[in-house]
Amino acid sequence: MDYPILYLPFSYDLISKVMPNKKIKLIMHGVDTNIYKPLGKEEIKFFKKKVGVNGKFIIGNVSRNQWRKNLPALFKAFAEFSKNKSDAILYYHGAIEDIGWNILDLIDKYELSNKVLYPAVLKANQGFPEEELNMLYNMIDLFCMPSLGEGFGLPIIESISAGTPVLVTDYSACTELTQGKDELIKIGQMYTPIVKEKTAIIDYALVDHNDMVKKMNNFYYNRDLLDIYSKLGREFALKHQWKDKVQDFINLVKVI
Repeated sequence: MDYPILYLPFSYDLISKVMPNKKIKLIMHGVDTNIYKPLGKEEIKFFKKKVGVNGKFIIGNVSRNQWRKNLPALFKAFAEFSKNKSDAILYYHGAIEDIGWNILDLIDKYELSNKVLYPAVLKANQGFPEEELNMLYNMIDLFCMPSLGEGFGLPIIESISAGTPVLVTDYSACTELTQGKDELIKIGQMYTPIVKEKTAIIDYALVDHNDMVKKMNNFYYNRDLLDIYSKLGREFALKHQWKDKVQDFINLVKVI
């Protein structure tokens, strides 16, 4: 590798330590703010009514069904959060079966049969129209991803670009994409798995269950926070548009 390019300061710092003699460039991932954008309240209301969730408080997750996304932590926390909340819904946008868990088994384990929505026909190798994905982000009240670690996390910046606040692990790239402590889940403990096909030893973060439930409740009972973080997230996304990132790469190639 002649010229490593990293997406965020977190990964930049890590690679700088293991490749101290390399010229490393930091160019953050971008987002198309013309696609991922806030929609009008009436349009969102119409879509929610069409899906059958009008008047519901929706916690959503858009991610691949794989171990690093830590989906059991999401389902477990939502199960506790949603007790005695008839308006609480969890929407998972990903494949029911992939290289992670069987989502139907998680629903059964945490007794969430009437509280979880998912696209039954979506496959891991299947694309999804971005305009419809933006509508889903707008339909969600709070995006939540208790990931063990992220190199970037495109769904996070897509969500905030659409005006939907996030609740993510206070670790790795996730921390750098949030707008305040209310959007961060405390780390319960660190975990270093054995991955035989890789030589690097990588630390992963396990979220604090109680703090995750607490933060979910914080947004549920303080709806003004949703508006505050919605505006802050959109402002952040507008500073990181793809068109600007393309120019950064062009400028870099010219220098090289």
